[in-house]
Amino acid sequence: MVETFLSSSPMAQHKSFSSSSVSNRPISLLNGLLLLVSLLLLLGVFLPWAGSPLFPFPNVSSSSSSLPSNWRDYSLSQAAEFVAKDGTVIICAVSYPFLPFLNNWLISVSRQKHQHKVLVIAEDYATLYKVNKKWPGHAVLIPPALDSQTAHKFGSPGFFNFTSRRPQHLLQLLELGYNVMYNDVDMVWLQDPFQYLEGSHDAYFTDDRTTIKPLNHSHALPTPDRNGLHDFLASHEWRKASNEAMDQRTSIWVDLYLLSQAAFPTGGLYFKNETWVEETKGKHVIVHNNYIIGYDNKMKRFQDFGLWLQRLFSSASPLSYSSNSILSRNSLLLLITLLVILGVFLPWAGSPLFLFPNTYSPSSSSSLPSKWDDYSLAKATKFVAKNGTLIVCTVSYPFFPFLNNWLISVSRQKHQDKVLVIAEDYATLYKVNSKWPGHAGFFNLTSRRPEHLLQLLELGYNVMNNDVDMVWLQDPFPYLEGSHDVYFMDDKTTIKPLSHSHDLPPSARNGRTNICSCMIFLRPTNGAKLLMKQWIKELHAQPWSKSNKGNDQPGFNWALGKTAHQVDVYLLSQAAFPTGGVYFRNKTWVKETKGKHVIIHNNYIVGFNNKMKRFRQFGLWLVDDHALESPLGKLE
Repeated sequence: MVETFLSSSPMAQHKSFSSSSVSNRPISLLNGLLLLVSLLLLLGVFLPWAGSPLFPFPNVSSSSSSLPSNWRDYSLSQAAEFVAKDGTVIICAVSYPFLPFLNNWLISVSRQKHQHKVLVIAEDYATLYKVNKKWPGHAVLIPPALDSQTAHKFGSPGFFNFTSRRPQHLLQLLELGYNVMYNDVDMVWLQDPFQYLEGSHDAYFTDDRTTIKPLNHSHALPTPDRNGLHDFLASHEWRKASNEAMDQRTSIWVDLYLLSQAAFPTGGLYFKNETWVEETKGKHVIVHNNYIIGYDNKMKRFQDFGLWLQRLFSSASPLSYSSNSILSRNSLLLLITLLVILGVFLPWAGSPLFLFPNTYSPSSSSSLPSKWDDYSLAKATKFVAKNGTLIVCTVSYPFFPFLNNWLISVSRQKHQDKVLVIAEDYATLYKVNSKWPGHAGFFNLTSRRPEHLLQLLELGYNVMNNDVDMVWLQDPFPYLEGSHDVYFMDDKTTIKPLSHSHDLPPSARNGRTNICSCMIFLRPTNGAKLLMKQWIKELHAQPWSKSNKGNDQPGFNWALGKTAHQVDVYLLSQAAFPTGGVYFRNKTWVKETKGKHVIIHNNYIVGFNNKMKRFRQFGLWLVDDHALESPLGKLE
């Protein structure tokens, strides 16, 4: 559908809201949790009076007394009065089959701190009761109710019945005097949209065409098509009616504002034009999953692009709350006060109430940005580097479980504080930093890994790069002998003698070595920088780059061959750093080298599930039983 904002009067001013990153500071030890529980029990004894803020209440506001005993009696005016903040309401219309999409959308809205303004227009009683059970007062049904079991197909009569009532809902809210933002629930918020509602126009809308506009395009009503219609909405008959309403006959009476295409892209651009998405990176505010038909297809596309948030962020949705287990705001404030008081009387090192993960120290947290999009590589490295060294990995959202598995093994060697996660998407950026503030950044570079590494070298840091399909069994740093420019491992499966040479191995017949680019250690020397620059050149070279899209290892090996005489390289021990083609396929060799293995690489196998299965078979899938050893904790 469409993202629409309507002002209750031409002169109404919107308010801008800025999102801020909220860091989680979980108490890490069991004794800390036990002490908290004990305190609550003691206070429960001494503060037993009714209404004490220490006792759990449903997640409702102080005006909950105005809520009806029967949700069928809940009117739109009552609901709007209950949820509106600063005269503004955010609404969506949902039928029961689309509750997962509602939840996904709510997670993204909650991240921008606007969930309290949301009113769900329930299209059936199942949705009305489900939402209000979890989130009292935030759903209303305006009769007649529709069939709750049918996920209406796009373009069908049922779909028209579902969508055609929306203008009535919007008009009622405007008549009540509210500013109204309407969203479809197949949308995801990446930033706060309210700051983009410039001026005091009557209506704000998005263009549903896929034709690319200049970044500074006009915000006036675009030229209609041959039929005299515009294309602002993406829903069959309602689209036709709405665009007819928004033609030149009404535009002279209505002050309209076309929102930025880069900020509010249609699905026909965002999911189908990689070049445009790359060029406008960081500008996207609300992404619409349209230009695709079918419930499962929409879900799959969200998952493919890292925008299906409820897999890992379900607790961020208001619908995840239980009406009988959420502490009121007063309760939370009192708990915080208790912790502060205890902080005064228990300031000694090691107090169990203050043993947090090494993610946020008062001295360093001030350097973190209020918005992770503004987190630069220089700031990130300064925050995480220890003794001039950091460990980096590059991760996209689907590989989060492997990131967690790798982090557990790194944490066991006491090096997790040096880790910087280079996020390939915003879902990863926000997920890591919500759990582990400051340890993830999103850096817009074209050649990915070598550019990241080169920048870090230019900043003067020693850098270890790992793929997250690795597991540490020992501390690798003692094996980085000498002061060479670059350390790496051989990816061949040929067994080497334990005392093998540490020089660059001879190249194959095609003139290229077979060195693994997945485990590299670099010192900030001219030789290491030269190798990274050559690697970047090779990634842009022809003809190999097209046929090896997504695989930078061939380019790394070509770069090694061309710079070997200028770079001091060191081949790591095969027994300590074995390739997956040896470790997982040669039981005899593994037995002979037992106790020498340092980092195991799960390569020489393709597929997410295959890699996970192999790790499990060899006892290297740590997240099942040891998730709490990771700085990210147990993933939801």
